[in-house]
Amino acid sequence: ALVKPVKEKKAHMCVGLRDRSWLYNKLSQHLMLISGERALRREVFTRLKPEFKKGFYIEVAMNRYCRKYNLPIMVKTMKGVSIVKKFEKVGWIRSLWGYAKMDTQIVWAYIMTRINM
Repeated sequence: ALVKPVKEKKAHMCVGLRDRSWLYNKLSQHLMLISGERALRREVFTRLKPEFKKGFYIEVAMNRYCRKYNLPIMVKTMKGVSIVKKFEKVGWIRSLWGYAKMDTQIVWAYIMTRINM
């Protein structure tokens, strides 16, 4: 489902969002697209600076690259797809630390890609 729009050249990147609530699905299409599931044309990846090819930087950088150059992005809700939440795997305290690190990296990546891309 994610590959088809890219293969048919309808989008340079297609991001898959996990199916949550109707409101969350609608809102998340307009926020930072951080999902871990996407299909994209090779040049979106190869044209990124090496310093953006790590951690959550890569997702933020791919989004920023496509938006900067007005490349079409499609968003698909992946019905029935879910993940095991971090707190279910490692407990509340370790998950809070993990989420704090993740959120910090995402915000920092957003700032750095705005400055350096």
